[in-house]
Amino acid sequence: MKLLRLIAQELKQGKEAFRRFPLSMAFAVVAAIFQCIWLHRNEATVFNASPLLFSAVAVIGFFVTTASYLYLETVREKENFHSLLIGTWIWTFLFLVVSDYRLVAMGKEGVEIYFSMPTLTLFAASGLMVFCGEKIHDERRFPAYVLVLLIEIFVSYLYAFVLFAAMCLLLVGADVLLGVVDFSTAVMYLATICFMPFMAAIFLSRLSAAEGGRTPYGTGIHVINNLFNNILAPVLGLYVLLLYLYMAKILFLHELPTTSVVNLILWPMALAVFVLFMVDHNRDRTGAYYFRKAMPPAALPLLGLMYYAWFLRVHQYGLTENRYMIFALGLWVAFAMVHFIVQKRELHMILPMTLVAVLLVSVFGGPIGADSVAFRSQKKRLDRILVANHMLKGGEVVPSGNLSVKEKREIQEIVDYLTRHHDVSHVAYLRDANSSEAMERIYGFTPDNAGPVTDLNYAMDMGEGVDISGYDKAYFIDTYGVGEPEATSGLKTERIRGSVTVHLNDEDSVNVDLKAVREKIRILRQTKGEIEPEDLTMEGERNRCAYKIYITGTVFFSAQGEVDPDAGISLCVLVREKEGK
Repeated sequence: MKLLRLIAQELKQGKEAFRRFPLSMAFAVVAAIFQCIWLHRNEATVFNASPLLFSAVAVIGFFVTTASYLYLETVREKENFHSLLIGTWIWTFLFLVVSDYRLVAMGKEGVEIYFSMPTLTLFAASGLMVFCGEKIHDERRFPAYVLVLLIEIFVSYLYAFVLFAAMCLLLVGADVLLGVVDFSTAVMYLATICFMPFMAAIFLSRLSAAEGGRTPYGTGIHVINNLFNNILAPVLGLYVLLLYLYMAKILFLHELPTTSVVNLILWPMALAVFVLFMVDHNRDRTGAYYFRKAMPPAALPLLGLMYYAWFLRVHQYGLTENRYMIFALGLWVAFAMVHFIVQKRELHMILPMTLVAVLLVSVFGGPIGADSVAFRSQKKRLDRILVANHMLKGGEVVPSGNLSVKEKREIQEIVDYLTRHHDVSHVAYLRDANSSEAMERIYGFTPDNAGPVTDLNYAMDMGEGVDISGYDKAYFIDTYGVGEPEATSGLKTERIRGSVTVHLNDEDSVNVDLKAVREKIRILRQTKGEIEPEDLTMEGERNRCAYKIYITGTVFFSAQGEVDPDAGISLCVLVREKEGK
């Protein structure tokens, strides 16, 4: 009940938000209204567009106008204030108009508008502007200001969530006991009201405490500082050591880095930038001080490794909007690390400002924006396959029946990506490829709607028999799980994680890597479809014997990453002793 009284008190203080930020609150209310219109009737349109489009623009308007109000309050005493006032609001209006045009150009419908890459990027960019608005001319205690703002956002969310939960309880009672409302319908309207205008009012009404440094969170800030200095900084330092061990491993074994290393480096390094931002003021000889000294130079080689793995993926599958954003954010993280190396004073406003610039370039960059770069990359990849098969002539596609399974799958994936994420109206062989019948008419094959190969289990047809000519003995091995493999008497075998070692005699052994077997099955199914027994055969010689290993069955529970400990394989091992041995 005390928390509910606090919410009521905050509502009374909400008039401060309407007084200081009238346009911001108007945008928050408009965003809620348009979302409620969409909830009422999903197919409804406003000015020939989805209501969620206007709701998304209103959310951007809330952030941008809040940043504009905060900025104007800092320049109110300047002689040229009226010029700054007019210029600021003209810029705000133009930004919203351009944002609206960009979101309309996506051609998305329904909730896809909210969760598309340009929308999320604009949300992030405009939200960062709020952190910069008031401090753009005065960076003093900027990290502390950012921390207090983050706490206020969390508190506002907590108030909104508690109000939402309390009102849900009332709605459930009204629905079940009295039947006067339909809870399943009303709950989404309630969430919209609580997490848009109500949460916005709470946050804006609490901004004065953050601006003046009058905050009741002294103990909380001390705890959070300890979190950054004594937990996050040491843990990230240990994590960097693990990454360097991985780098040493791939260099020593001449392996290629896995594609997962991109995310395993980028996001922890982005978190490291934030931690550096928060602990940079610490000049005591603590762990955070040495973290501040060592992390920036240590991060740069890791980012180089990340880009190498990223390039391998792009070289194989081309650029997409997600891969573009990884490239752009990686550049920003590298810039931030260089900034911490060369910058001796705490002038860190440049970090959120450059991040905003990177995000806006990705949305409004035209030929260098994420949309344009990804479209050109994927279309070039498609055209390369068509040209290689003599299918592209004079800008039109000639159907072919000679495509391999892999080429068909690649064409299907590229066409599906381009038609779902980009405007393809100016490319005939993409514009019209909107059905299975159209794909067969344009490209000459019916698409496989099963998607990428995920079932990598295999079973050999033992009814056809196994050719054992030229060998003395045949052994059968089954290994499922981490226990000792079951093998025919006389053949010693052992399993360590995803590897099975077959000891052919006292001196000779052969290793079967389950991950390599799984990848070979994937490639065979992509390129051939049907797998013959000889496709999965290992053959060779050792000091005292020759061997031939048939893979007769596999069970894999995951199609990617490390092989599951319970994955299994069945083998038929043929052995021939060498003469005189």
